Amino acid sequence: MVRFKKAKGIKTIEYDYKKIPTADYVKDFVEVERFIECCKLCPNYGTKWGCPPYAYDVREKYWNKYKYLHLFAYKMYLEDDLVEHGMTEEEIDNLVLGIRHQNYIIASKWILGVERENPGSFALDGGHCAKCKRCTRPKGKPCRHEDDIRPALDAIGGNVVKTAEEIFGTKIIWIENGKVPEYFFFIVGILSDSEEINKGNWG
Repeated sequence: MVRFKKAKGIKTIEYDYKKIPTADYVKDFVEVERFIECCKLCPNYGTKWGCPPYAYDVREKYWNKYKYLHLFAYKMYLEDDLVEHGMTEEEIDNLVLGIRHQNYIIASKWILGVERENPGSFALDGGHCAKCKRCTRPKGKPCRHEDDIRPALDAIGGNVVKTAEEIFGTKIIWIENGKVPEYFFFIVGILSDSEEINKGNWG
């Protein structure tokens, strides 16, 4: 089983897995231009090597290259007292850092391991790269972890909200007005020519 940290504040963790032909996913869930524009609003745009803009066409490099997309989702339910009571901005930042960020790093390492267990496949991360405190990209220097860096699903045009709702039947809930959601929901993936893959110790 993936060793996510059931840190203080997490009640339970649920795991799910789905696979879909890549051509079908592209037809129904991929909007490259729309999400690249969304990425431009993020401070990581152009400042982290895992994020856009890219020096290549993501359709040709990723979506048109593989036959299947294997999706792994995990839902972290938060303790009732966190959900029911409002939180300050500082408390929310600490919660996100302590729960979401730590477990995102674990998922990032895990999905890269799944890629290595399935030669010829390609991993899709669950968020922006967090391998270094300061990325070398703003200084125009090469990535320190070039062999291990992977883009997130939305960074190459995948509609994560629609994927969550229509493939996993889960609504993504955002932190709003000092109120944390009932759960955090994350998706990582594997692009592969194989319909069946070694899923490692998922779930």
